[in-house]
Amino acid sequence: MPTRQLICSLDFWGPNDLLSVMSKAWPGQFSERAAELLLSRGRVVKFKPGTVIASQGSASKGLHIVLDGLAEVTSLRPSGKVMVINIMGPGQAYSFLHIYHPDPHSSSLVARTPCQILTVAKQDWLLTTEECPEIKDAVISVLSARLRAALEELTFSSLNSGLGRLSHRLLNHVLQNFTQDAAGPSRNEYEVALTQSHLAAMIGLSRQRTHALLHQLEQRKAVRLNYGRITVIDLDALRQVITDSELE
Repeated sequence: MPTRQLICSLDFWGPNDLLSVMSKAWPGQFSERAAELLLSRGRVVKFKPGTVIASQGSASKGLHIVLDGLAEVTSLRPSGKVMVINIMGPGQAYSFLHIYHPDPHSSSLVARTPCQILTVAKQDWLLTTEECPEIKDAVISVLSARLRAALEELTFSSLNSGLGRLSHRLLNHVLQNFTQDAAGPSRNEYEVALTQSHLAAMIGLSRQRTHALLHQLEQRKAVRLNYGRITVIDLDALRQVITDSELE
């Protein structure tokens, strides 16, 4: 059962630290002034594993940016089962859509490891984006990616193939958490902040089975596997696996 207990001791975060982290997941470049405003208007808190940072059904308190560690996005299904939808790493942000829309959270954000989160209240975030146009431009790109990911999420429940479900989670992770500017050196590679254990939890299969499925995706040249790293190298190949799964 998730806990709301949090660690109160905080590490110091300066503007350059924040810029370094956000450059991993945000398009374009932010100014030092933008980082200073976000830090001065936001609040950095360190959370213990299992802590609920934002809960499903609650109103958004602002934008949550992961500074350090990992946090998972979960959804409570009508069946009572909690599904892991996404796992977020440094630089990635939660509650984007709810900053601009009054609906309550449709998912929860829970600390998976000890992590530090910068939370910027809605009005402070909107004010900062008005003062720093580069943030507004980045928001448009990120929201576009999130909307594409939301549309992709509609297909997940219809997939029966383990390979299709794994491909869907990898594709959705890239669409939610990367833009073209944040891709790797080839501009088409995305090293995901997910381990085989993370993916197993996200598709409801064993780690051993997930390991075998990843090697199938590698044979299809959709991903590249290195020790401790998973890199998506062909989004269209993942989409083809999903399409094939839907037709099964």
